[in-house]
Amino acid sequence: MMSFLSFRTANEAFHSLFPSIEETEEAVAAFNCAYSKDILHQGKLYITPHHFCFHSNIFGFEDRVVIDCRDVSAITREKAALIFPTAILVRCGNVKVGCGFEIDLWTL
Repeated sequence: MMSFLSFRTANEAFHSLFPSIEETEEAVAAFNCAYSKDILHQGKLYITPHHFCFHSNIFGFEDRVVIDCRDVSAITREKAALIFPTAILVRCGNVKVGCGFEIDLWTL
């Protein structure tokens, strides 16, 4: 469980990275993960009541993905590296967004 101080710090970081999200919408969870694009992008996934927001900064190359929950058609548990059940796949119509987590999803 996050302490109040770390939650507040994560929320401040979230809003500085995603200024298009209203200040009243707070991140309820933040996870270190890798976003599967052309290569794996290590970063952080912030979850709010209305959005999934991913940010990575690798050698100065920033990548941001914002998914509105209303656009999500399915969320499924997947296997990372074809073995470990520690990934999720978010479907938005025909678009698939995959994230592999460094946490055990069984605890969620």
